[in-house]
Amino acid sequence: MKNYLYLFFGAAAIAGVVAYIMEQPYALYCYAIGAIGMTAVRITTLSHSADVRARRQNRIQAFSALLLLGSIYLMYIEHKAWIIPIFISAVLDLTFSFRPIKK
Repeated sequence: MKNYLYLFFGAAAIAGVVAYIMEQPYALYCYAIGAIGMTAVRITTLSHSADVRARRQNRIQAFSALLLLGSIYLMYIEHKAWIIPIFISAVLDLTFSFRPIKK
């Protein structure tokens, strides 16, 4: 179920980014719903492990989720650097998508 929620919120975030680029008035709200939802799903699915490597990966994934929230603020104040936190978050997610967390 959480996988479907994550996909839904991810699609909302992507739609929000595309709409923001197209200068649509609802874009910020669509992206905010997606980013907040993705952050909530990520935070609730963090594994609790005694392994140092798993804890480090959890911290990095939590940081990646917080970057999405930072990009909401940058979109809200209409700063041009809103794409930087999204890019860093995407790179971190891509890096750790190939490294499974040991439970």
